[in-house]
Amino acid sequence: MDSDASELWRTLGGDDFFTLHILRLLMSKIQCPASTDRSSAEDMVALGPLAATCASLEMLTTIYSSPSPVLRELVPEILCALLEQAGRTVGQDMSIATRSIQWRQLQEVGNPCRLSMETLACAISKALGERVAAALCGEGTWPLLESPQTHHEGVCQLAS
Repeated sequence: MDSDASELWRTLGGDDFFTLHILRLLMSKIQCPASTDRSSAEDMVALGPLAATCASLEMLTTIYSSPSPVLRELVPEILCALLEQAGRTVGQDMSIATRSIQWRQLQEVGNPCRLSMETLACAISKALGERVAAALCGEGTWPLLESPQTHHEGVCQLAS
């Protein structure tokens, strides 16, 4: 994702009407990755959902009101989509998933599950407020969700 594409997503995220509709479309892209005919390790993580996750994060970072009534309506969809994405990618190495792409943001994050968790944390912070996000962080929810051994514990903690 180059700087022009990032700027486009941030600009789209600045309008509540566009944010609501575009985030719904991005969540559906994350939940229903396109099937491929290839069966390499690179295909373990569908690049379309990762791109949609990056775009979602860019849009979410531009929302200034916290908690946001627009996002509050989308929290169930966002939660489901990003937890499914995390479940598909937990424990996978980003270097394998991104051999054919060079997205600065993905490389900085390190693994696709962490990208989903960063996006989910941003969505929760913007939709439900900083207090809820801080409580989840304090309880260690994100590291639990990122680890293959403790992912299920993180899901239970997030659900509670």
